[in-house]
Amino acid sequence: MFVDPVYQLMRLTLLADAMERAAEQQATRVQVVLAAPAGNKVFHGQLARESLRTLGPAIPSVWPKLLRRPDRFGYVDSAVLVARRAATDPALRERYGHMLHD
Repeated sequence: MFVDPVYQLMRLTLLADAMERAAEQQATRVQVVLAAPAGNKVFHGQLARESLRTLGPAIPSVWPKLLRRPDRFGYVDSAVLVARRAATDPALRERYGHMLHD
């Protein structure tokens, strides 16, 4: 758990859990969503320990298996945030449009 990016996901998950328990801003459910380019194979395959690699091939499939409440984790390909029809700021699409797969 103390190797990146698993360590960072652990920190965010602990923060989200604390926020949910404290009902921060009246939240009843807090979920960590990882937004990363699906095409970034280096990131997705960054499982430094053999024990993690036995759980799956990539971070988005492995991390929920380590959680007591896997429904508190989600993954989205960040390319959807910059797609032509995405409801995001045009400046964001201009800056990160290179992440599109099409």
